[in-house]
Parts: sequence; C-alpha cells; structure tokens
Amino acid sequence: MNRLVLRHLTMFGEKVETVSVNLGRHMTLIRGPSDTGKSFIANAIDFMLGAKALQDVRERVGYSTVLLGLTMPNGEEVTLARSTKGGQFSLFTSDVRDGPLDVAERTLSQTHNAKNEDNLSNWLLKALGLEGREMQKNKDGNTHPLSFRDLVHLCIVDETQIQSKVPPAQKGNYPTRTKEISVLRSLLEDDDDSATAVEASVAKSKLAQNAKVEVYDKLLADLEADMQDAPTEKECHSQMAKLNQALSQYTGSMKSLRAERDDRARDRIVSQNELVGIEDNIGDASSLIARFELLRAQYMSDLARLEMLREAGNLLGFFDVGVCPFCGAEPGHQLANKACDGDVTSLNESVTSEGRRTHILLSDLVATIADLEEQRSALARRIPSLESTIKSSASRIAELERQMEPVSSGLDELFDARSKVDNVISNYRRRDMLEEARSELISESARDTSQVAAKMQLAVIAEFSTEISACLEAWGVPESGDARYDRGEQDIVQADQLRSDHGKGMRSILHAAFTIGLAQFCITRDLPHPGFVVLDSPILTYRPPDSEDAEGEGTVPPEFADAFYEDMQTRFLGQVIILENDRPPTPLSAQTVEISFSKNPDLGRYGYFPHGTDGDNGGLTLEN
Repeated sequence: MNRLVLRHLTMFGEKVETVSVNLGRHMTLIRGPSDTGKSFIANAIDFMLGAKALQDVRERVGYSTVLLGLTMPNGEEVTLARSTKGGQFSLFTSDVRDGPLDVAERTLSQTHNAKNEDNLSNWLLKALGLEGREMQKNKDGNTHPLSFRDLVHLCIVDETQIQSKVPPAQKGNYPTRTKEISVLRSLLEDDDDSATAVEASVAKSKLAQNAKVEVYDKLLADLEADMQDAPTEKECHSQMAKLNQALSQYTGSMKSLRAERDDRARDRIVSQNELVGIEDNIGDASSLIARFELLRAQYMSDLARLEMLREAGNLLGFFDVGVCPFCGAEPGHQLANKACDGDVTSLNESVTSEGRRTHILLSDLVATIADLEEQRSALARRIPSLESTIKSSASRIAELERQMEPVSSGLDELFDARSKVDNVISNYRRRDMLEEARSELISESARDTSQVAAKMQLAVIAEFSTEISACLEAWGVPESGDARYDRGEQDIVQADQLRSDHGKGMRSILHAAFTIGLAQFCITRDLPHPGFVVLDSPILTYRPPDSEDAEGEGTVPPEFADAFYEDMQTRFLGQVIILENDRPPTPLSAQTVEISFSKNPDLGRYGYFPHGTDGDNGGLTLEN
C-alpha cells in the first residue's frame, strides 16, 4: 500500500544560517530540554502538510522559506517549499535543502478541491490512493469530500492534543465529530460513504436493522451453546484470582531461586578469576626469585674474586710500606702527589670500596628475595580457600537448578490453566459486546455520532483494540490486556475506565497507543494510511499506577522508557518521529536517527535554530 516518508525539515533565509533536521526512514528521536524547538518541528511539519499558519517565534525571524523533503509511494524524491507566511506550495521533483530556489515544476494550492489536482490535499490523497472519497457528516447521510487535513491529526499529535481529554480520533469541535468518526472508519475498513443513501426510508432502514439483529441473535445463540458447560463469569474471575495468586507465589519462589543461583554464579566467577590471578602472580614471583638467585650468585662470585685479589696483594706485599713494588722508589723518595705506574694505595682503596658496594647490593637483594618468597607463600595459602569456595558454589548452583525444575513445571501448568479460564472470560466479554451491539441496533434514541459509529464493524473494532492492547502490553502498561476501543464512546477504555477519566500521563500513553495502533493496523493489513506518525512528548508525564509520583512530575521510569523505544524500533512498521525531553536509558539502535538539542552554546547542537538567533535568545518563546 502507498506510504509517505518524511525526509527532512529545512528553513532558510537570505541573512540567516540554514537550519535542518534529517528524519530517519523508520524511527527518529529528537530530544532535549524545553525551549529548544522540538514542538516547533512538529508544528512546522503540520504547516508543510497544509496547516494555515506557522508558529510565530522570534527565532524564526529572517527565515523566509520552509522545505519539507518527502519520499513518495513510487520512490520519487520530492521537496515541498512554502513561505513562512503561508499560502501556496512549490513542488520540486528533487531533494532541495537550501536556497535560492529554482523555478518550481508545479504549484499547489493550500485549499482542498476534490475536482482539481493542483492542490496539496488532492495531490497527497491521490498518492495514497484516497482521492475521491466521501465522508458522512450528519445523521441524514449527507457527505463531504475527504481532505488530507482530515488525516493529519491522526498522524501528528502535539503535546496539548496528546494530553487532552478529547477522544484521539476527534479534534474537539462538535460540528465535525460525525465526519471525524467517518474518517476513522474509512481507514479501518478501507471504505467511504459515497454510497450512503440520503434520508433513506424508514421501512428500508427498519428491514436492514432487523436483519442485523437476526445476525447478532444467531451469533449470541452459538456463543451460548459453546458456553453451556462453562463456569459462571463470577466463578471464572474467582478462579483467575486464585491462579494469579498461585502464579505470584510460584513466580516469587522462582525469582528467589534464580537470584540465589545468580549470586552463587557470580561468587564462583569472582573466585575463579581470583584463583587465576593468584596462580599468575605466583608464577611471576617464582620467575623473579629464580632471576634474583642468579644475581645473588654473581654477587657472591664478585666478592670472592675481590677477596682473592686482597689476599694476593698481601702475599706479594703490594699493600706494605717500603720500596714501591711498581717503580722501586725508596720511601723517602716517594711523592704522595705524584702517581707512578702502580698506585698501591689507590688499588687497596678500590678493592675495599668495590667490596663494600657489592655487600650492600647483596644485602638488598637478599631482602628482596625474602619478600618475594613471603608473598608467594601468602598467595599459596589463599588457594585452598578459593578452591573450596568454587567447589561449594558449583554444588549449590546444581542444587538450586534441581529445585527450580518442579517450580518451572508448576508455572507451566498454572499458565495453561489461566489461559483456559481467560478464554472463558473472553467469551463472556464477547457476549457482552454482542449484546451491547444488538442493543445499539434497536435503540431509537441514538445520537448522530452514535449512528455513524454503529456503522463501524465490531470485528474490525475488536482487531483494532488488539493492536492498541499490543502497544500497551509491549510498553509494560498495567492491565493492558483489557484495553479496547469503545465504539459507542469513540474512546479507549483501559482498566474499566475511559481514557478521558485517566490522568494526563495515562491519557498521553493511551493516545500514543491509539495513534501507533491505528498506523500498525493499516500497515499490516495493507490499508490506506499516510505511513508516518509524529508524537510530541508521549511518555514525558507517564508514571506507573503504583508510583509515588502519580501526578506525573519527575523522571520517566527507565524500564518503561526502554520498553517504549524498543517497541518503536522493532515492532512498529511505519515511520515514527518522537519528540521528548530525556535521553533514553539504553542507547538506541544504529538504524535509529537520534538528534539531541543541548540548549548549551558550548555543547553539541543548541536547538533547531542556532544560538543567538535574532539577537541573544533572551526572549525565547519556543515550546519544547
């Protein structure tokens, strides 16, 4: 199915530095503190897809043109250009990232016209295969042409919208609610309302209604037959509570055993590493001792030679006072300040000095050898204790693994039993949904929006609910398995509570799950959808139900943030652009484009606009 890919958002002017962000084909995370231009990026993308006005911030003074790079469904690279003041679009069939611009290949009006292709809306709808669709706008069956602007709020969700109590598929304007529900149904069912009969006769409507009631009666009868021998819903919930309690106990036992096993394994590894280190150190010490013993032997040999030299000198009279043995001079003729061919006194002093120096070196060497031998002995004394610890750890690990086998088997049995009970509970829920749908069909007081919503197929709603639930489950949101999209309320129900009744953190998460789930639903079923999603601060204010900080202040739980980003990078099939404040706890994959704004002129990239734009940033008015 046809999809769009956003490639880059660029702004330039005559006397300012061109600014741009490159967007990845799969996931892009743009993060940084407040007032760095993150929300402006979402607003600018919206502006380049047909919104009337660009956010007026002082940092964009001097910038005259906005560029949005797109990869079209046919693979063609194009660029949309538009004045920051608004108005028509210039279309270039190439990747343009700076000015001045050449003459555009085509000019597109910002106003939708289903009968004219020279407008942005119809051009984009045609590329997606959605041109010519009609959307029902009231209970009488009147229709209105689908515009690309009818889809944008389902793809680009700003920070205000994501926290709003307004249902995710709607904009909050009562006159447009019916059409907005029709647009959602059109995406989910790949259909439109062009065949809707205006002011159909009561008899024909009644006949169609009765036929649908009969279908629901048949479905309910078949379901009741399948549930004939099943326990009551109350008994099922009671069994489920007991099974969950048993699972909690088994899980606790398994967790305790695994924790002890991991501790023992770490102890064994530490001891093994220490033992290897000790053995290496003993080897090094033994090598040094062997070398020093050779040096000691050399010192002893040198001392022996000196002693021999001294004895020989004494025997030959070299060191006695008298006639000089070298020059033959009588004592009276020997001059102390004049050297002869053999200086007896100097020779004696040299022998004595060399012997003294060698004795000192030998003494230091002996002390060093003694220290090394003591270190080697101390290391050797540590070995039996380490070997005992390694053996004890290995034995305990084997015992713990034997204890874990029956616990693991018990867990499998409990999970199997819970699955069976859950199937029965699901049948009761399905029965309730069928009965509710049947009641809606025969209700004579349905509102306009309810009449249009009733056209949405329950089977499709159930599948869409599964996609929403899968998102929440992947992100680790509690009670995600019970989340569903309520056709009557046109909102998400989670933990038996409408999204609008939750706090702003949970409202943001549920809105994100709706937006991602809708895109995933359409992409996996090859249904029309723009193919990209922009989420502004989806997880910033979320806190788990048991968090001490339930009002959404502080830091996003790292395990939740990791699960959210992992799901976006691995399971989601479309293009997602996320604007957030905090750095992900775990580094993102190499395929993900991560852009960081620092709000620090000396550290990385300051923001979407460079530091000092329009003077000094003293009156910064950017949101996020």
